[in-house]
Amino acid sequence: MNRTDFVAAVQCRAKGWRQARTCPEPDPDTAFEIEQHREVQLLARTLFPNARHDATFRAAGYIAAVPILRRHRQGWNAIEVTSSFSANREHLDNLAYSVMVLRRAGLTASPIWSSR
Repeated sequence: MNRTDFVAAVQCRAKGWRQARTCPEPDPDTAFEIEQHREVQLLARTLFPNARHDATFRAAGYIAAVPILRRHRQGWNAIEVTSSFSANREHLDNLAYSVMVLRRAGLTASPIWSSR
């Protein structure tokens, strides 16, 4: 189960089940959102040049790709970056899922929200 499937399942179990088993071609609006996401990620790399980017973890059947992972004292900060000006439920669920996977993988992780 990846983060997108997890968030869909939090919203609706049936939606999460269907989404985990299909991969449709994105419509033009979704393709545009994907491109915007890529641009935001590139900008985030300039904000956090010494961090690890798109670090992927697998633990107990869960997979998470953390947009930015930064060493902090005794552990790591999982940083969710989005183009939104405020956090919505889906963004917070994404971050919570990532931290859960990091912790199951044995890392000491803390969530950080950053919107630009």
